Amino acid sequence: MGALPLTDSAGWVRARTCAVWALVAFAAGALVVPVLSGSPGPKVTALQKAGATVSNATVVGRPTSLERDLSEEVVRGYYADLVLSVPNGPGRLPVDGAYTHDRPREGATVEVLWSPDAPQLGGVVHARRDLHLLARPHWQAGADSATGRGALFGLIVVTVVGLLLGTVLTFTSGTEALQELAWSPLAQTVRAATTVGLYLAWLPMLTGHTPAPMVGLLASAGFLVVLLVHCFTSVRAVGKG
Repeated sequence: MGALPLTDSAGWVRARTCAVWALVAFAAGALVVPVLSGSPGPKVTALQKAGATVSNATVVGRPTSLERDLSEEVVRGYYADLVLSVPNGPGRLPVDGAYTHDRPREGATVEVLWSPDAPQLGGVVHARRDLHLLARPHWQAGADSATGRGALFGLIVVTVVGLLLGTVLTFTSGTEALQELAWSPLAQTVRAATTVGLYLAWLPMLTGHTPAPMVGLLASAGFLVVLLVHCFTSVRAVGKG
């Protein structure tokens, strides 16, 4: 009896199925990143849309509404309303709720996020946030911020879970069943429809708009939808020859 063609061999079928699951797992993990990165807030979002930049500015006038940020009686920083003078920019840029590590004083220098095209929006000062990252509208998964670390952790966890699910479903299914599933019109139609649905759910946010509540919920749960749909369309092959 001759050897099976490569495309029909058990090793190839399982390797191909695992490769597809690896893509699915990473896609699900990637959908977690924007969810855990969170929204930067309406003020930052407005500045991003107006073309945000970061500048060193000088505090002019006396800070008002000064409050201490306390943690177990230790002062971690200060909140205050400031008026800033930005070089080559407005002489009086209002910043409400500015956060600084040191007590703000007239003449002190701070970093401010603002828009040269829309100074009427005011600015953002926050010593515990990377303003240069906030100046660019994007989602982050990295070790350079608390939200970035959370998103990176979520990416890793969901990807690993997806890989484990894929491995279990692949090696508990027969190769003939996996071959049949790979060419199943029903399974591929469901998966394609899910992909299109999630794209449409994410489209408003990708284009800077606010989605309807149910659409936003679908987009936020996209990582779970991807895994569940792929599981449900794969489980029929489990235990079959």
